[in-house]
Parts: sequence; C-alpha cells; structure tokens
Amino acid sequence: FIGRVPGTQVYDELDVPGSRAEPVPHLSIVRVEGARWFGNVLHTSRMARRQPQFADVKALVLDWRMVNFLDETAVAHYRRRWTEPDGVRCWVTNTSTSVRRQLQDSGLMELRQQSDNTLVDLHAA
Repeated sequence: FIGRVPGTQVYDELDVPGSRAEPVPHLSIVRVEGARWFGNVLHTSRMARRQPQFADVKALVLDWRMVNFLDETAVAHYRRRWTEPDGVRCWVTNTSTSVRRQLQDSGLMELRQQSDNTLVDLHAA
C-alpha cells in the first residue's frame, strides 16, 4: 500500500522502515507488480479491498508502474469489476505505453472515463 509524504507530491510505501508516507484520507493506493493474468488478477483485487481503512475509502488507485502486460482474462476481469457499482471509484495510474495501449484497445479506458494524464501521473489521479 502506498501513501503520500506530507507536504509533497511524493508517494512511498506505507509501514516500511524509513518511509515517511502517510495514508491519504478516503483513498486506497495499491502498487501492483508484474503482469496481470488469470492466476493473480482476482487475488490482487481482493487484497486491494482488504486494506484496514477500506470502509472509509471513496476511491481506489492502482499504481501499475510495475505492470507490463494484461492478458485477456485480466481484461475481462477488470471489465466486470470496474462496472460493478460498489460506491468506490477506481483509477489506474503510472501505466507503461504498452499497458495504456491495451487499456485503450480493449475499451477499458472508455469504460473508466479516466483522463489520459492520470494514466501516467499518480498525483494527478
């Protein structure tokens, strides 16, 4: 889980020695590593929603700087999950060019109604 260093636009891991990051109120920021595929996509979705303060969360931000690929089952999962009304807005940020292309080609960007600048800038998201 990621938080913001107070007074800055710097984001870092929470509860890690040396980190000064603090949780952002009403926001859950999750950094995901590696390709999203059928074997891990459901687990990471559940993990993101199990954050202790998730009950107060209004938006979930997925930091995908370490994600290099989405397989078809991941795209199908996100299409289902991101259209289910649960009261929590979901944003994707720090995406690579290839993942942005996959999101656009699959129609997920249209579904997300998310501006392009938020795809590359965590603070904008």
